[in-house]
Amino acid sequence: MEHRFPPEDDEERLIGENNDGLEFSTDDGSSFQRILKPLTQSEANEQLKKYGKNVIIGVKKVTWYSIFFSALFHPFNILLGILAAGSGAMGDIKATTVMIVMVMISLLIRFFHEWESARAAESLKKLVSNKVTVLRHFDTRECDHESISSTASLITNDSMISTDVTSREILIEDIVPGDWVKLSAGNLIPADILLIESKDFFVSQSSLTGEALPAQKQPSTGLECVTSGTELRVNIPNEDHLIGYHPYQQNPISSKSTFKLRLITFFRNLFGLRVEKLSDVNVSIRAEMENQSLCYMGTSVVSGTATAIVKFTGSRTYFGSMALELSKQRPQNAFQLGVRRISWIFFLTMLCIVPPIFLLQGFLHPGDGWYEAALFALAAAVGLTPEMLPMIVSSTLARGAYLMSKKKCIVKNLDSIINMGGMDVLCTDKTGTLTENRVSLLRHVDYYGNTSLIPIQFAYLNSFFQSGLKNLMDNAVVEFFQKGKSNKDKSGLASNFVKIDEIPFDFIRRRMSVLLKSEECNLLITKGAVEEMLAICSRVYKATKGSGKVLQLRTQKSLSLLLDPSNPEDQIEIIPENRDILQLPDINLCINFSKETMENLSHLNEELNEYGLRVIAIAYKEFINIPNFIEKSDECNMTFAGFIAFQDPPKESTRPAIKTLIAHNIQVKVLTGDSAVVCRKICEDIQLPVTGIVTTTDLEGASDEDICKIAESATIFAKLTPLQKAQVVRALKFNNHVVGFLGDGINDANALIEADIGISVDNGTDIARDAADIILLEKDLTVVTEGVNYGRLTYGNTLKYIVMAVSSNFGNSFSLLIASAWLRFQPMEPIQLLTQNLLYDIAQIGLPFDKIDDEFLMIPHRWSMTSIITFMVCLGPWSSVFDVTTFAFLYFHQNIKTKENIEGVKLFHTTWFLVGILTQLAVVHMLRTRKIPFFQSIASIPVILMTLLIMGIAVTLPWIPILSDQVLKLRIPTMATSLFVVLIIIAYCITTQITKIIYVKCFNRWY
Repeated sequence: MEHRFPPEDDEERLIGENNDGLEFSTDDGSSFQRILKPLTQSEANEQLKKYGKNVIIGVKKVTWYSIFFSALFHPFNILLGILAAGSGAMGDIKATTVMIVMVMISLLIRFFHEWESARAAESLKKLVSNKVTVLRHFDTRECDHESISSTASLITNDSMISTDVTSREILIEDIVPGDWVKLSAGNLIPADILLIESKDFFVSQSSLTGEALPAQKQPSTGLECVTSGTELRVNIPNEDHLIGYHPYQQNPISSKSTFKLRLITFFRNLFGLRVEKLSDVNVSIRAEMENQSLCYMGTSVVSGTATAIVKFTGSRTYFGSMALELSKQRPQNAFQLGVRRISWIFFLTMLCIVPPIFLLQGFLHPGDGWYEAALFALAAAVGLTPEMLPMIVSSTLARGAYLMSKKKCIVKNLDSIINMGGMDVLCTDKTGTLTENRVSLLRHVDYYGNTSLIPIQFAYLNSFFQSGLKNLMDNAVVEFFQKGKSNKDKSGLASNFVKIDEIPFDFIRRRMSVLLKSEECNLLITKGAVEEMLAICSRVYKATKGSGKVLQLRTQKSLSLLLDPSNPEDQIEIIPENRDILQLPDINLCINFSKETMENLSHLNEELNEYGLRVIAIAYKEFINIPNFIEKSDECNMTFAGFIAFQDPPKESTRPAIKTLIAHNIQVKVLTGDSAVVCRKICEDIQLPVTGIVTTTDLEGASDEDICKIAESATIFAKLTPLQKAQVVRALKFNNHVVGFLGDGINDANALIEADIGISVDNGTDIARDAADIILLEKDLTVVTEGVNYGRLTYGNTLKYIVMAVSSNFGNSFSLLIASAWLRFQPMEPIQLLTQNLLYDIAQIGLPFDKIDDEFLMIPHRWSMTSIITFMVCLGPWSSVFDVTTFAFLYFHQNIKTKENIEGVKLFHTTWFLVGILTQLAVVHMLRTRKIPFFQSIASIPVILMTLLIMGIAVTLPWIPILSDQVLKLRIPTMATSLFVVLIIIAYCITTQITKIIYVKCFNRWY
């Protein structure tokens, strides 16, 4: 069957085999001619087999097993699994059981919370229409007659399509390249399509471009539809309009390259390495958003109707290409990298300490045998491993997620809570986050900037009578003019006029006109962009005192006050009796345009723009004899009547939220698709300091180094592309910031993926929600500020355990090494080491419920391996000092020197067991705060209770015969050793506090 458009190449064809009736262009530039017909059902089936369903494979559905595997594949879980396997092989079933239990508890906590969060995130998807109307040669015997229209046709001419063509609603996933689709207001664009006919067709592309205003779409001017019998012949002047043209298609990646990339990514993640090159963010996906004949999947129809041919479906669409790119594994965030690096610190510590302990025990204690040496070395390895870390971290994060859920936040990725607390830069969009996302008419002024009734009356008539798209500003004009009126239909001012004709808005003229007739006058009223409007004006209305002027504010107040709608004295009230009486400008007050008038009007427009207002110019022309229709050429020699100015006002909650974020030492940067001037005024209104303004042209062609400098210095980034947003985020990360990004559109997805913490909203696009770590149920910065507090609380409590674990284990490693080299018997039984370690870990269960000092909450605490290692080196060895002191006391004062002294060795084990567990419990309170514990900072009740409980258990164990004699091999301590234990604890606490003070003074930080 003859068909549609030529294929992309010899291998990929969008149509059937028969190409009869196709006429191709020649090198001399003659036009293509194509006979276009809707697909038959059999052809559609062939296309479906060839190209597959119209679904995006990049946005993956979350499965329980993927979350389970992710939770299981954790560095500490793997390490504990290896140690458990080693303990089992050595016959130490108790140690094996303890470690397996720890892994399972951590795994289940993380799995169940992330699974519930994933289910909650999935439930946020909106119920949208999943069907589209297509035109095909259906077999009517197989069709659902309720879904078939017998008047299948293009919008204006039924004869253009053969009588056997019917329209039918089918699932969006079943449309194929070459299908004809019919669209109307409210429809989602189901694929990448080429328009062949339209009427007043406007599409919202904000989800892709960030541009708030809808874009008009229409067939290409060179695409001419001509009726020929029952067929539609289309003349196409150049190849770019063909279905095969794919300007943003990516080159296929070989499976070998994909495997190599995944392998490199795996080892980078395993070793906690960050990708440093900024150029990696560039993706070869571009779309011609300015092409008026093309519409893209993911956008939506605002108004009008259209018929279009499907170009690309599924992952071959622009949306799909972006989704495929985003479906690749996202880069590791700061916390994930840090945990993996910490795991390697513990692994390297064990690698350096455990083999020497094993060799020393084997060579220095030949009577015990290598088997006992191996058991002790394995127990030492377990003792040096914070096996409760995964469980403590998971439970702390789960509690943080629970608290954040109470503040309208759904946490998809538990690790992101840590980054929420460490965030020191928040990148956000403007519309709907900083502002109300609603347009309000704020000013209607004349040539002098005086408030005037004339421009708002003309603007109202223009907006009221236009039959095309009524955008947000048109609605704002009508709402403003009709404010306070009980009857809002065609009455009052509008009832005096009849519309004769109109010229709709387009993006070339950037204006629209209506021709109106009344008993008193005939008017052509035009409104549009300032520059384009001034170009068609030859005269200007210059009012004087009393001529159409309601209030002369500009001579009485500053411009900043003029633009303050919250000031009661600055509110404009249109007098009801004057509102519906058209005030035509006095012809004697209209003068010819001059260079001076042009400069004055341009200056007034700039002033209004500087205060964040979007300005529209109003002009008119009177006719003595009204024509029956108007053309674009009639838009000339018009008289300028005035400006109307609009504002998307800031939210009331934005200013205090910004103040809170700044107080918490978080930089706020605005990444917007809107103009820089408007954004700057909004920033001034919300008291966000602006240190620099960057536009898309500043980033084009800039080197990585330049982008890093620009990203660091600027506050406002205007007119950015999606990839430039991601570049800015990557540059900030490269500058050692923990970066959060708040966005809800498809154009934000790259940046959401790149950020350490991606934040979206419940009514954002699917791809944005899929890319985000946290979903807000309310798009408000106040929710973010509350999330930051909970993030820092969670971060602080998580880091407490980590620094306690690394510093304690660092000191214990030296103690074990010194004891193995010094003593002629094992300093502690393997079961005693495991029990001590288990008791200490259980005591940490209360940490997720601990309090945080107010000073800690005011500063972002980013994950720093250098800080953790410094903390470990400065405070860790002190435990070894007091352990060696304990060894010396028992060795010399208690004369416990050989293993033949069985009771003495038991006393040695018991004393060091008590010193070890009690000092570790004391250090929990010493290291949980930089202040003096119990005096300046008191732990939460759960932490205090758990500490007292474990202390009681540890002290009681030697007094329980069954446990002390048969299991743990302890004995009741003597009075001397008991007193020594108390003195050691007091001395250790004093020493730790002094070391803390010196540490803070030297490094000016805590943790």
